[in-house]
Amino acid sequence: MPVPAWLWEMVQGMADGPLMPGNGKLFQRYGTIYFRYIRAAKAAGIADGFTPHSLRHAYASAMLARGVQITELAHFLGHRDINVTHQVYGHLLPSAAKRAVAALNAEFAEWSKG
Repeated sequence: MPVPAWLWEMVQGMADGPLMPGNGKLFQRYGTIYFRYIRAAKAAGIADGFTPHSLRHAYASAMLARGVQITELAHFLGHRDINVTHQVYGHLLPSAAKRAVAALNAEFAEWSKG
């Protein structure tokens, strides 16, 4: 999963390895992840009140806001079905009509400079 450079610099040298080390199983119980996260977040200086879910949502929202395609985001989040990603985060996508008008305005801008 891509992370910002500043975060990678902060965590790559941690003695305990990554923030969320796996246990070799495909899925871990949320309680296991949560308690590991709390310990790691405290060590990393992440403010109280953030949960793994809220950080995941902030990550996804930031990616979409900066133009990452929802299909790529689905892959980063581990969603096998793009519809899951779209159901959860689709409201954050800019309007297709607005993007289309902006694209056409940019492409044909010289035509309007009469």
